[in-house]
Amino acid sequence: MKHTSCHGNGRSRDPGHAEAITSGSCRRSVKIALAAAALIAHATAASAGDMEDCVSFDAATAIAGCTAVIARDVLNGQDEAGVYYNRGNALMRADRFREAIEDFNRAIEIFPTSPLFHYNRAGAWRYLNELEPALADYNKAIELDPEYAKAYYNIGNIHRQTGDTVAALAAFTTALEISPRYLQAYKNRARTYADRGEFEPALSDLDAAIGLGPRIADLYVERADILTTAGRAADAVADYDRALELDPDDAEALLGRAAAHHHTGEVGKVLEDYERSVAVGGDAASASIRKRLEDAGMTLGPGTSFEEVLRPALANYLSKPRF
Repeated sequence: MKHTSCHGNGRSRDPGHAEAITSGSCRRSVKIALAAAALIAHATAASAGDMEDCVSFDAATAIAGCTAVIARDVLNGQDEAGVYYNRGNALMRADRFREAIEDFNRAIEIFPTSPLFHYNRAGAWRYLNELEPALADYNKAIELDPEYAKAYYNIGNIHRQTGDTVAALAAFTTALEISPRYLQAYKNRARTYADRGEFEPALSDLDAAIGLGPRIADLYVERADILTTAGRAADAVADYDRALELDPDDAEALLGRAAAHHHTGEVGKVLEDYERSVAVGGDAASASIRKRLEDAGMTLGPGTSFEEVLRPALANYLSKPRF
């Protein structure tokens, strides 16, 4: 069984976690298939509405619908497991991770050979930052389906999170061997290479990711950040420019380009980009600028006002060595 067609490419609150539970059309197709089988075999006119609710993407609606179906106690086997699985997913969307794990436990008790059930329970463990049971579930998913690229990908994320870059690289590489167009795996393997100071393979992986997603601004920002760190600021500016063509309000791209301009000695552009980053990124961008200045040894007054605090400090600092 292949798992290669539902990889997320955009930004999310946490790519590693989000993919474990929000795999787009894959998640919906699996849960709808399971629920539809139960509906056809068992639904009465009264229960059909609850089954439809059980497969709703709205968390509260799905929880209520699945709970009503479970209360009727008319399903068994894979159909019953599917309802617990659906409710587990809905509980995860509601950030009720412990309860989700209980439902995934029940689904696995009923139907232990589903790699998907183990995979999604691993995602719940990860949201709770309980990495050992998460790894165990991802490995079980792979035992049940050796071609489960996303399970390898998330194992790589856990190893990177714990600082084991060798194991992380191995897991991401396996994911890519199974699914060569897995954009997010290229991106996170690139990050892992960069963690190790291995910039050339990191850049090569981001080249591959951009080839798969040439209109994803975040990828150009990622590559530009590494180019800046590798001492190639002029090349970095070109990538930040491309990111801003795709998303003119990308505060991260503006912050990164400001730093790259400082490396190339274009002081006026540094101030311009920092000011624009605050205009689109608000307090978060201001806080990032303040931290850069403080990390560079500057003593600042209270607050993050660009005009009153940050602009004077930047003007004072830009003639000094780059951050």
